[in-house]
Amino acid sequence: MSAPQPQRGLLRLATGKPCRLKAGRDHSVAGERVHVAAVDHVALGDITHDQARLLGHKGTAAFKRDWISSRDRTWLLAADRTDSEILERFQARWAHRGAWFVRYQAAEEPRFLAAQQDILRGGEQYTPNRARSIDPDAECIDKATQDRYSKDALAFCIGRQINRQRELERDQAKREGERRPYPKAA
Repeated sequence: MSAPQPQRGLLRLATGKPCRLKAGRDHSVAGERVHVAAVDHVALGDITHDQARLLGHKGTAAFKRDWISSRDRTWLLAADRTDSEILERFQARWAHRGAWFVRYQAAEEPRFLAAQQDILRGGEQYTPNRARSIDPDAECIDKATQDRYSKDALAFCIGRQINRQRELERDQAKREGERRPYPKAA
């Protein structure tokens, strides 16, 4: 069973419209398939230490410096700015702005049962491509669940095989007893 993916964060400026990413659903973000855990509306100045860490920063001050360096380049290049000036600029210009803070984790790639001609050509049994599957609307269960159930099924089959073997031995012993109605000589 694979370990759960660590959560990460994504920040998008709020434009007055609802966020298109919905909690509990899979989305494609920057070409990556992700599962969105939560979507919160926050002011940029209210970003917590944990949220800054999920965004990939060491803390809130590092987040604010990075935000200024990526959003206020002309102001930053105008002169050499001190750290306190950068943090003041963030507080004055960006702290009140609203943003969508999205918690997500990488989602498993979808799996479909591959079409027979692909398997016969030496391809894999599963494919992430809907167009190369037997049924494009039928996504397979995830690999971890499939592995768990296949192990349970294997244990069940082994147990059933052992029981069949015992039944065969009992039946064979019974037939042997019917052939020899007299007791074995000692």
